[in-house]
Amino acid sequence: MGIMRRLYRGFIDLKIQDKIFLCFVVVIIASVLGIGISSYYKSSAIFGKKTSRYNVETVQQISTSVDYTLERIDDLSGILAFDQTIQRVFNTDMGAMSERETIAAVNEIESIMITHYNSQIMRSIEIYGNNGLVVKVPSSFNEQGNGPTPKQFVEMASVYRGKTKWLNDAQEHGLLYAVREINELQTAVKPLGTVIISLKSSMVADLLKNVDFDQSGAVLLMDENGSPVIASEPFGQPQAVEEIRQIAAFSSGSSIQTIGGERYFVSFRTSEYTGWKTVGIISLDKLYEDSRMIREWMIVVTLVILLFAFVLARIFAQTITRPIKRMLIPMKKVQMGDWTFRFQAAARMKSGY
Repeated sequence: MGIMRRLYRGFIDLKIQDKIFLCFVVVIIASVLGIGISSYYKSSAIFGKKTSRYNVETVQQISTSVDYTLERIDDLSGILAFDQTIQRVFNTDMGAMSERETIAAVNEIESIMITHYNSQIMRSIEIYGNNGLVVKVPSSFNEQGNGPTPKQFVEMASVYRGKTKWLNDAQEHGLLYAVREINELQTAVKPLGTVIISLKSSMVADLLKNVDFDQSGAVLLMDENGSPVIASEPFGQPQAVEEIRQIAAFSSGSSIQTIGGERYFVSFRTSEYTGWKTVGIISLDKLYEDSRMIREWMIVVTLVILLFAFVLARIFAQTITRPIKRMLIPMKKVQMGDWTFRFQAAARMKSGY
């Protein structure tokens, strides 16, 4: 109370010009700060929502693109599995075929497979027949012990009975596998062989080249077991992968999370086709970059407005007090008994000032 009383008495003792000036400045400062703070928080919220929505939409777009690319490979495995020539050859007992007939059958199947082979995204296409016949494209391809064995592929394919099973070997050997069992068309039960399409994981990575994410963020693709298909540093480290796996435990969502001691906005989506998760990670620095720029501009604009208000308040106060000061001159003359003094009013108001 003592401080407030002293401030009040100090204000009372001010000249009228200073009182007007001070009141005007206080009103301007309060107005500018109120508008500036509210505008900053509103703009921060808008930009934050805009950036987070962009992150979510980008994750959905990437997930859809990956599904589309993999579904095309799935269609290819179906084309090979249902091809009548492949069905006929692999449904034939190899013991009943001569060497010449076997070579002709292999060449016939190779020609079918070559029409679908794309060296830019594929390492190989292989068909292992239950009759013992094996056809590979390129024909010179020789498995060097990388990844699962043919027997393991056949066992995996038998579990899914004519449906494509996707296997992730991207981190070890940079490959993805589409495995599908060939079933006899007439019975749809009798297995005739297994189609194995080996894909370069860079095919999926190429889909992310045009994604606009901050350098401190990334897009991750994880298989149904939580193993990375694509993971850029530092999010490819085991500890970071485990943290992301726990964050993306649900089918989809978005939230602010801590990864490796840093805070990020994380959004994720699970593919209904493969069960793989697409995870978008963007740093909060990026998320609030636009709001920081607005804050800096608001500070500059506020200082300019306050400077302008200071000058304007001084001018406004003087326009009020200057006529009063002019009136003091004739009043002092009259007080001294000089009635000959004449005062000319400059304004047209009733008071003359």
